[in-house]
Formats: sequence, structure tokens, C-alpha cells
Amino acid sequence: MKSDARTRYTEKVIRESFLSIMETKPYSRISVKEICEKAEINRATFYNHYKDVFDLMDRIEEGLLANVDVLIKGADFRDLTGYLTGLLSGMRREGKTWLALISENGRPEILTEIGARITRNSYPLLKEKLTGLSDSEKEITYFYVLNGSSGVMRQWLAGGCQLSEREVAKILTKLIQNTLAPVLSGKK
Repeated sequence: MKSDARTRYTEKVIRESFLSIMETKPYSRISVKEICEKAEINRATFYNHYKDVFDLMDRIEEGLLANVDVLIKGADFRDLTGYLTGLLSGMRREGKTWLALISENGRPEILTEIGARITRNSYPLLKEKLTGLSDSEKEITYFYVLNGSSGVMRQWLAGGCQLSEREVAKILTKLIQNTLAPVLSGKK
């Protein structure tokens, strides 16, 4: 049991040190030596947990994507405010990690992967409600809403999460509903 706690602690220190360095330097230019110095561990300890910096980055990204998958699988996209509140709560919990990954020093393309995962689950529901539009119009409408929402979430994180998750979710829900209302009512 102690070794499990020690392992979790060591991995946490390595991740936090790595993310801290990423605030000023692209992850691809960070060395194992820098991480070890910041984490106050030796290289052997690092290599007991990760193959290299890219493996560390992959595992951090996989963890975030796994959390997103859990939220998506349990999501009721008909309760948009509830879904968005859950997503924002997860983002707040892992705020430093999210910010590091989506920064120019990280892998901003993770947002594309998250968007693709959300799209697989939510787009079919919206698509069937968007009657009277061509497939191209449905797609443009959906991605306008998705990318606008992710931009708001990114800004919320970068700004220090000043509003509560619920407040941001309510604002986003209202914006999404106002965007979709004319389309859903048959007006173009």
C-alpha cells in the first residue's frame, strides 16, 4: 500500500514539475534532466515511471481524454446546463493541466480530439433536430456552437475561473439555445 501511495506521489511531482516548466517552454524542448531537477528526483526514478518526455506528455493527455470520455458517456445532452457544468467542473479540477496542454507550449490539438469525441455523441442528436437545413448547414451550425463554447471555456480557464461552473454553463446554454432557436423553429 505504501508503494502505491509513493508511486502516485512521485508521478504527481513529476507531472507538476513538467507542467510548471511548460509555462515557459514548449514540451518538446523540455529535458528529463530539467524535470528531475525541478521535481528533486534522480533520472532513474523518472525512467521507472516514464520512457521519456513524450511518454509523460502522452500519459497526461490520455488521462484528460479518459476523464472527458467518462463525462461524455454519462452525459444527457438534453440537459445541456448539467452536461456543461460537469465538463467545466472537470476542467477546473485539472485547470493547470488543461491550460498547459492547450497553450502554445503544449498540444493545443487536444481540443480537436476532445471536440471530435463530443461530436460523435452530441452531433447525431442535434442533427435530427435541425430539420429544414442541408447537411452542410447543419454541420456549420454545430461547429459554430462547439467552437464558440470551447473558446469560452478556454477563456474561463485562462482567466482563473472567476465565475462558477454553473454560471458559465447557464450562459453557454442560453447562447447555444439563442443560436439554435431560429434554426429549430424553422426560420433561416
